[in-house]
Amino acid sequence: MELIQKYNYAELKKKEGASRLYLTPDGESLPSVTTVLSKTQDKSFLKEWKARVGEKKAEEIVANSSAIGTAATFIYRTFSEQTCIRRFNASGH
Repeated sequence: MELIQKYNYAELKKKEGASRLYLTPDGESLPSVTTVLSKTQDKSFLKEWKARVGEKKAEEIVANSSAIGTAATFIYRTFSEQTCIRRFNASGH
């Protein structure tokens, strides 16, 4: 599989805070997709789930799930970057 770069996207800088924002090249702040989705969805089911499993168990599950997500993201990014580098080196470009 060959990497095709159809568009030349500018690098966006992250601005951390209560929610993640990306700063565009012209200085505009835009929320991440995750931030937008989290602000627009009904979370009443989470309260029901926490009541069912208990607050302490819910916190444990959330912490474990977060760690798994962080590790998966790291693995994905590392694999993607290494794959692109190998293809880049193999093609001589």
